[in-house]
Amino acid sequence: TMLNSNWFNTMTGLVTTFALFNDDIRIMAFTGRGSADLVFSILNLVGMGVFGLEIMGLSWTKAEYWNGFYFWLDLVSTASMIFDI
Repeated sequence: TMLNSNWFNTMTGLVTTFALFNDDIRIMAFTGRGSADLVFSILNLVGMGVFGLEIMGLSWTKAEYWNGFYFWLDLVSTASMIFDI
C-alpha cells in the first residue's frame, strides 16, 4: 500500500523534521527581515493535513492501529501543532 511505500515514509519523515524545527528556523532566519509567520503557518497547516491523512489511512488499513497507543500518540502530537499556527 501507499502508506508502506518508501516515497510516503520519506515524505512524512521530512514533514516531521520540518514540524519539529520550523519555529526555530523561522526565528533564526527571518527575525528582522520581515515576517514569515503567514508562510510558516500555511506550511504548518499542510503538515497537519499530511499527518491527519496518515492517521486516517492507518486507521482504515490497520485494525491494530485504531484506538491503540500509536493512534493516540499521533493524534495528540498532530493536534498540538495548532499552537504553532
